[in-house]
Amino acid sequence: MFLSGANQDVPELRPPSIKGALRFWWRAMNGHLSLGDLKKVEGEIFGDTDKRSSFAMQVIEPQALEKLSQVVLPHKERSFSKWAFKPRQLFQVVFRCRNEKTKQFIENLFPLCCILGGFGGRSRRGFGSISLKNSNYPNTLTAIKNLLDNIVPNKFTLQSNELIYLTTLKNQYPYIESITIGRADAQMLRKIGQVTHEQKQQYGRRYDAIVGSASPRFASPVYVSTIQTPQGVQSIITTLHHASKDAIHVPSTNEISRVQGNFKQQIIQ
Repeated sequence: MFLSGANQDVPELRPPSIKGALRFWWRAMNGHLSLGDLKKVEGEIFGDTDKRSSFAMQVIEPQALEKLSQVVLPHKERSFSKWAFKPRQLFQVVFRCRNEKTKQFIENLFPLCCILGGFGGRSRRGFGSISLKNSNYPNTLTAIKNLLDNIVPNKFTLQSNELIYLTTLKNQYPYIESITIGRADAQMLRKIGQVTHEQKQQYGRRYDAIVGSASPRFASPVYVSTIQTPQGVQSIITTLHHASKDAIHVPSTNEISRVQGNFKQQIIQ
């Protein structure tokens, strides 16, 4: 997990980073709201310039977490490395909620945040994934839908092994469009990196404009994380609404669907 503060070379568990991820995924679940309503409700939950957040949080390390120098691009033998938190370690996130309603909200949102994404750098390509130490850890699309229904009732439907978001409002921000789970792979991070490399080679600038790029900066709308299941480590891919403001290359809906579909298929198969 490449999570750090002002000093990018020193891994650090930061509550603001985790809260930021919670805010991001809550927004992504609410694509049916207008921008005005989205900001209003978001302020009531997470706080804004006029009001405090409805919850506080603290990160606790039962024992100091180990760090290691981790290759950033696992599919390349000579990729550069960064300091990161070593995997398979335990830390706690403690929430203090304003009331019972907020408590129930966090009990649904935090697991979804851990399942759909991760924390820190390259979390959209499998790094920083979190498993909850809980026997009821939701690791199927049906269980994920149940959590989503508790936050945004009747907005997701399960079709052909894929969760589909039901909305006709096309807001220009990255809300969830679909969620799918791939097959287990013992070398999942390497596989994600290799597929990313091959797709960039195949599509060039179209890949940058559709699946994400570092320069110009465009955060990938295809969020690839990993999830622990009885079958092993599987990919979980959340496709967000494409909201690039790149004026040079504006891809068509069909082109977005084709390139993103090919990218996802290579990972989940």
